[in-house]
Parts: sequence; structure tokens; C-alpha cells
Amino acid sequence: MTDDPDNLVLTLLRRLDTKVDRVADDVRNHTSLLNVRRQDMVMVRAAINDMARTSFTAGEAEAIHEELNRLQGDFAQPAARVEIIEGRDRR
Repeated sequence: MTDDPDNLVLTLLRRLDTKVDRVADDVRNHTSLLNVRRQDMVMVRAAINDMARTSFTAGEAEAIHEELNRLQGDFAQPAARVEIIEGRDRR
């Protein structure tokens, strides 16, 4: 009776449901991370605007560049993971 087609379909649907739940959790986590990164970018932009009103050193400019590069990398990682998740869903 366990090989009944109805039972097989239910088993497959339960597995699919579990996978969808995991993907939904991954997307929620990535969304939260992206929101934090966006807030970081807003703060960096505000700092740059403040510094533009005054003169700042080459060292300060380099520090800003390093921070922006770090933030750009932080955005790229979740974006790549979402692409992997979406690709996995299509299979």
C-alpha cells in the first residue's frame, strides 16, 4: 500500500513543500541582509556629503573607497546566492 500512486504523490509534494520553505527562509535572510547594506550605503553617502562640505585628506578619501568596495562586495554575495537559489528552484 505504500507504493500507492496517491502516497507517492503526497510524499513528493511534502518534499517540494519543505524545499520551498527553505528557499523562502533563504530569501527572507538575504532580504534582511540587503536592507542592512542599504542602510550602510545611506550612511556612507551622508558621510561623503558632510566631507564634501569641508576639505578632507587623501587618507580619508582612500578609507571611503575601501568602505564602498567592501559594501559593493557585500551586495554581490547575497545577489549571487539568490541567483543560485532561483536556479535551483527551476530544476
